[in-house]
Amino acid sequence: MKSYSDHAQASIRMVDNPNLKDSIRKLVEENRIDVVVETGTHDGIGSTKMLAEAYAGTFKPRFFYTCELSFSKYKKACKNLKRYPFVKCLWGRSVKLAEAIEFIKTDEALQHHEKYPDVFIDQPDDPASFYIKECQSGFFSRKKAFLKYLDPRYSLMRITRYQGEDLLRRLLHRHQGDRPLILLDSAGGIGYLEFKIVKKIMRGHVFWLLLDDIHHLKHFRSFSEIQSDPSFQIIAYDSIHGWVLAKHTLSPSAAS
Repeated sequence: MKSYSDHAQASIRMVDNPNLKDSIRKLVEENRIDVVVETGTHDGIGSTKMLAEAYAGTFKPRFFYTCELSFSKYKKACKNLKRYPFVKCLWGRSVKLAEAIEFIKTDEALQHHEKYPDVFIDQPDDPASFYIKECQSGFFSRKKAFLKYLDPRYSLMRITRYQGEDLLRRLLHRHQGDRPLILLDSAGGIGYLEFKIVKKIMRGHVFWLLLDDIHHLKHFRSFSEIQSDPSFQIIAYDSIHGWVLAKHTLSPSAAS
């Protein structure tokens, strides 16, 4: 694999692409999608804002969840998304930490990333350690954050706002039959793990899926499976900017 910093379209935010915006707006309006589940909010002004703007002048979704692990970014996102009151920012982990670490340690693509020369990765030298650190961050990434954690006011905020682990599974189980739009855009090392969770829980249900970084470790396998799985229909796709929008329908085996 090659360093993501060498990629011409490298960005921590989902690309601000007119074709993607138009595709999402059309999708939302034509299908009246009123449940959105997103992992990886960051500061809220990237993909979350883009999704929220798709509802401008149309209708408000019943539920719009976006999950962020970093407390500082969660606070920024809450502030940046105030103009979209229907967006509910959740501070917590999309998957269980132990599960994420185990997945990264045993991921064949990370253990033998030299087999995938055309795929991008954030840290080619020691990717497993890099992605484990990324998953472990959120509370104690800096000394300042640790000192804040000791502050009683911060502790109260954590008690009242922190949503815990495994948010993706919990939200999907809650909205299995609601035909949600799901966006997976959290930590690079667990993108494929999140995709596998979605496929397992939503196997017998209709949903729409938006993936970024399909040329990256995060979702190159997810995209490959979408292409080969007859349950998925690709609605829009951009190979240069690296995103795909697809619909999952009931397979004959699931419907029977």
